[in-house]
Amino acid sequence: MIDILNENWDSKTIKKSVNNDKLTLSFSRNSTVDGYLNVDDCAQSQIEIICDEEANIKIVQIGSKDANFNVILKEKSCLKLEICSLDSSNKRGYKFELLDSANLLCAYADFCTGIEDIDVLISLKEPNARALWHLATLAGKNDQKTMKVSFDHCAVNTYSEMNNYGVCKDASKISFLGTSKIENKASKSAAHQNARIMVFDEKCRAEADPILCIDENDVEASHAAVVGKINEDHLFYLCSRGLSEEDAKRLITLGYLNPIIEYFDDQRIKEDIANAIIKKV
Repeated sequence: MIDILNENWDSKTIKKSVNNDKLTLSFSRNSTVDGYLNVDDCAQSQIEIICDEEANIKIVQIGSKDANFNVILKEKSCLKLEICSLDSSNKRGYKFELLDSANLLCAYADFCTGIEDIDVLISLKEPNARALWHLATLAGKNDQKTMKVSFDHCAVNTYSEMNNYGVCKDASKISFLGTSKIENKASKSAAHQNARIMVFDEKCRAEADPILCIDENDVEASHAAVVGKINEDHLFYLCSRGLSEEDAKRLITLGYLNPIIEYFDDQRIKEDIANAIIKKV
């Protein structure tokens, strides 16, 4: 895995350009890249990523700097974006535009502290585009986390899936705001949402607000939202096997959040996420 910002690249593979506060990274047609992007190394706060036709790109995004991202996936391109937010909180916006048969897989591991504000818009502009979104977060103490994720299906036979998992402790707050829109003439499309928040304490606040906006008949659409306390049966079972209540809660939380690790490929990043979860539990 290479450093996308700081290593010298063959211009046939990637082009970099700067215009005022905007950095553009263009990945060429048929290119294959496996790299990481540390936003703290970037002087610009506006970052544009363009994946040309049939490019196969994997990016691990790290760093705590606030930034706005604009991502364009052209025909038959694939992007796996692994976002790792483990330190200070962020205010970030992401806009994705998927063209014909483009594929996006985005995994967001958010275990930072403080006030977090994430706003994501994924537009499936052309037929056969697919987008998968997976997020896991933990809020404790006085953390305030708002995650807004929206899908816009603009063409036929497009697919989106959203999975948000959170754990809320102490006096913290988590808000999952999800909107899936299937526009008129976007037939044969499918949009699915799943939001789940486990609440530990009386003072914490959690909300999961899924919205479906459907303007076409021949589609599939579903949403599920669950906000609730830790499962008492699971807690009782673990305590009956000799665990303390605190250890039992910790084990349940790890089982709830650890699956996000499987979406990351780099072993060091996996370990960093696992350690961050353990530290916050």
